Amino acid sequence: MNRINFGAIALLGLSLLFVLSFPHVYAINSSTDKTSYGPGDKITISGNVGSVSAGKYIGLQIRSSNDLVQIDQFMPSGDGSFSKEYFAKGAKWSLPGTYSVIVAYDGQTATSTFQFSLEPNQDDPEDQSPTQPPMRPTIQPAPQTKPRIPGFPALDASPQHYFDRYQNEPAFREWFEKAFHGYTIQEIVGYKKTHLESFPDVTKSRHYYLDRYNSEIEYKEWFDSQFPGESIYEFFDIAHDKIPSWIKNTVAQWSRGETSDSDFVNGIKYLIENDFIKTHDIQDTGSESEIPDWIKNSASWWASGKITEDEFVNSIKYLIENKIIILD
Repeated sequence: MNRINFGAIALLGLSLLFVLSFPHVYAINSSTDKTSYGPGDKITISGNVGSVSAGKYIGLQIRSSNDLVQIDQFMPSGDGSFSKEYFAKGAKWSLPGTYSVIVAYDGQTATSTFQFSLEPNQDDPEDQSPTQPPMRPTIQPAPQTKPRIPGFPALDASPQHYFDRYQNEPAFREWFEKAFHGYTIQEIVGYKKTHLESFPDVTKSRHYYLDRYNSEIEYKEWFDSQFPGESIYEFFDIAHDKIPSWIKNTVAQWSRGETSDSDFVNGIKYLIENDFIKTHDIQDTGSESEIPDWIKNSASWWASGKITEDEFVNSIKYLIENKIIILD
């Protein structure tokens, strides 16, 4: 007859109870709202970190097979949950395949994946009935171009400044509604909504953000990581500080061999003379006899929207530093 060791059973039960109730054993998790996305789609990432540690931030990365396409940092809610939205657009969203979402918190990580296609995303096949008739294509109206007035809004005036004037000055309100008929004050002078709750700050001017971007390397790196593929001029809708479209056309033609090097150089000199390219920080590093082939690649990529305006400008600075373009 087998004897039952009640002492061993009791000890095992206490051990299991200890493991199940141990306060620091918890699992971080995250998931996306869909399994596949296409260009421009909104990606919602949500999850829970379990136990919240005071002062600890959640770190989040979205990676393609060979590049970091999105990085973010934020606090979880009081119950440990989180939900963030991102958009699959910009120069880094150029590679189809499996993308990874990596969420890290207090020494733990969780990874999930989704598929990204360069074709517009369709509903999952299992959600569609095989007898469902094809949808008729709809004609989308052409996007409406906002009216512009040179110098308005001013670079050194915050959106809040104009919100207050619109609210408190009847004469300004009357002028605005005539000049921008059919548009709200928010649409004309405000900042667009982003995935960052407190950025941009409507109490700060466009000039404030431009100064920080151009003078603080760490701030520039942070901005570029949060908004890949979009220059700070595009982000803040500063039309008169963007490189003119005719320059982009000239660059595109030059990259295809349809115009001469001198036409390309004349266009670059226009940008320098009109302060689109800042030359005060350019150093003389030597000289070369001709424009390198990789510059044509950069020109072609910028003209087709594959790299940002800032990345193209950096390649032009190389030409100046090496005296391929000689400034008068």
